Amino acid sequence: MASLFGNIEDGTIVGDNLGTAIYADGHNGLIVNGAVCDVTCIREIGGFQVCTRGFDLSVLRDATPIGNNVPIWIDIKAMTAGDIALGRSEVVTFVPAQLAK
Repeated sequence: MASLFGNIEDGTIVGDNLGTAIYADGHNGLIVNGAVCDVTCIREIGGFQVCTRGFDLSVLRDATPIGNNVPIWIDIKAMTAGDIALGRSEVVTFVPAQLAK
């Protein structure tokens, strides 16, 4: 999960190179409160699921990493490391780690 505060333009964080690395490392998907670029190439990564606010060709600007495995906010919900994300392209449901079995 990554939060860019919902920015689309100047808020792209992942393209096909980083998407390929994420998927190769753990066969995980990606949830971005912001945008991704290289949409066509990302879609070609078989099994890699991405939920994002949008797509844009701009590069990330005016953003500073603030932490790893720290809570992030998407709209009014805070997500933390270990939460389970269940979703489809149009909706994602989060289950807090302490409630997941």
